[in-house]
Formats: sequence, structure tokens, C-alpha cells
Amino acid sequence: MSVTPKALAQLMAAELRCHPQFLDHETALKVLEQKFARPALSRAHENGEAHVLFDEGVCRAVVLRGIQTSEPFGFDTEILNIHCIPADVEALAWVENKITKLPPMGSLVRTLTLSSAHQGLLPSLLASGLGIEALELLGDTEPSLERLVAEKKPLQHFRAAGLSHVPMAPAHLEAVVDLRRRTFMAHPEYCWFGAHPKHLEKYHSNMKQELQEDHWWWVLLDGDNVVGNFGSTVAPNNQLWGPRGGLEIIFEPEYRGRGLASTAYCLTLKGLKAKGLPVYKGATAQPAVMALSKIMGRQVQQIHLRSNADFEPAHFNLLLPDNS
Repeated sequence: MSVTPKALAQLMAAELRCHPQFLDHETALKVLEQKFARPALSRAHENGEAHVLFDEGVCRAVVLRGIQTSEPFGFDTEILNIHCIPADVEALAWVENKITKLPPMGSLVRTLTLSSAHQGLLPSLLASGLGIEALELLGDTEPSLERLVAEKKPLQHFRAAGLSHVPMAPAHLEAVVDLRRRTFMAHPEYCWFGAHPKHLEKYHSNMKQELQEDHWWWVLLDGDNVVGNFGSTVAPNNQLWGPRGGLEIIFEPEYRGRGLASTAYCLTLKGLKAKGLPVYKGATAQPAVMALSKIMGRQVQQIHLRSNADFEPAHFNLLLPDNS
């Protein structure tokens, strides 16, 4: 028996219900079906495989895989999808058994985005050759801001460090793209596809559009030179989480480790609060960001894995304990 897009979307929703910020309504189910379930099933049917566990007509778990062409990484990738009713011990055991029987699809990089509800699958996934590359973190804007200010007491402005920040404009875009290219060429472990030309081209196109709309992106300046970029996308009508922002920061090497990240985060969270965005999300593998995230009370929502990952599991123990 094959799984329908609607049934797969319902499994995805069951995982998201572990997070109280999720908008559990019919519109969210339709978004999950159209944006996530249908593409995953199409990949599996076109060039991969699909395994489904049913019990009396109810879909309890799926393991899908197929080849994703180009986006979002810039080159072809094997995408593994695992979805399961949370805490369904028998279904999780079935998934573990399937994981051991998935040989590589040629030389393609294998990636998986796993719900944090299924952290118990990590030992089997790690044994299969996958590694943790980043954690997708979910936070509540106002409590995060309060915790950050109380604990870190960040500078209220970059002037105290001899720097300034201004809203990001189209004139800054090339410098920001170049900063990302150089950063991820030097440190691919923090975004293994971040310096790929096709990915940067897509980033350029997306950011050019964002800058024409309501946004909360800033550049950090040393004189007239762009030495950092931080801020957030503004998504007031997100159908899964409600009004939602993000949290992203990137600095030139010599500006890291100077306590500037706390100021950037504080300014970003203040902006999200002012714009009425109570929830924010973002992925990271950076120790400093994970330390700040711990202070801010962010929770792991998803675990990003890939073959030949750069980090040992213990790298993520601060936010994801006992994963090795």
C-alpha cells in the first residue's frame, strides 16, 4: 500500500505538534502536503524508493529517499525523509531496520532532516554513516531577548566597539555575498554548500527580493567597509508557525570573538518583537551560537544530518545531550 501526500502530511504534523508554537490547523496541513509531502513522494517515485508502515489503514511511519536536483545545495543530492508517529516504539524499530538496508546512491551526498521527536534514532543513523551537521533551533522572541539581556548584558550599540550598523541595502549585496563565499570556503563545516556558486546565486536572488520588501537585515561597518551581516527574514504570514522571524549572523574573522554577536542578536530580537514576530527559527553548528542559544532558551526542532559530516556527535552535546 502506498502513502498519500495527505497521510504523509499528517505524519509531519504529528511531529510538529511536539512544539507548542506550531499552528495545528487545516491550512498548515495543506502547506505540509504541498511544500513537503508531495515533493518527497515525487522524488521517491521518480528516482528512489519508498517504505511505508501501515496498521489497519493508518500510516505509522515512512522512509523515503530520492535525488534532489540542484536546489537548495547547488548540486544533486540524495534526500532521505523519515517521518513517524512520535513515541511509537514499534514504528521506530521498523524505521531502524529500514535504515540499515539503504545502500548509498552512487557518490551522492546523503542528507536528512530529522524531527527532534526522533532523537532516539540517532545511534542507528550515525552507525549508517550519517553525521550531525547542524541543529534547527526554535525560539520565542520576547523570552529569548529577556534572557539574553539579563545574562550577557550586551552593548546597546556597536559604537562602543568603534563600529556602526545600518540597514542592509541593495548596494551592500555584493559585499555580503563575497563575505559568505569567503567564510564558507574557509569553514565549510558550518555550511558545506555555502560557497557553491549556484547556491550563492540563489542567495543573491532571494536577498535582492527581500531587500525590496519589509525586512530586518543589517550590515556591520568598520568605516565604509562591510565587516558583518546580521538580522532576519520577516515572515508575518507563515502558515506553520504564525508570524515568524529568523536569526542569522556572519562576521569577518577579525571581528569574531569580541562579544559582538550578543549585540547583533539583541538588536535582531528587538526588531522581531517590534514587528510582532513572536517566534524565530534558524540552524547552526557554531559553538558560540549554540552557547547563546542555550542562554536564550531555544529548543531543538530538527536535526540536520549528512554523510561525511565534519563534526563528532559530541560537538552538539550542549543542546542535544546523549546523542553519541
